Amino acid sequence: MTLAPLLDAPLAIQIHVATVVPAALLGIWMLLARKGTLVSLCNLGPVLHPRAVTMIHDAQVHLTPQSYSRGFRLWYKFLPPLVGRTNRQILTVSEYSKQQLVRYGVAPDHPR
Repeated sequence: MTLAPLLDAPLAIQIHVATVVPAALLGIWMLLARKGTLVSLCNLGPVLHPRAVTMIHDAQVHLTPQSYSRGFRLWYKFLPPLVGRTNRQILTVSEYSKQQLVRYGVAPDHPR
């Protein structure tokens, strides 16, 4: 195995690999270490970490589904509720967003 294919790839691919590989390795290490609290502020979070906390900003994909592609809607109707069921806590930006996340089954009504 050589780095020649990566070095010959377009710059965008090289940058992508340079950012994704370390993030993936860090994610694997965090899952295996299982120490501390893992915080994700970007709507999606880990489902296997026992002490994960995730920020889910809103339920917009449920409120205006026509604004999103079919694939995106399917993904967001599957993953955020799974995160909501498995994470220690779900954070959101307002009481209104909390009510909508609870209404659509994305997050529990109360913290665990």
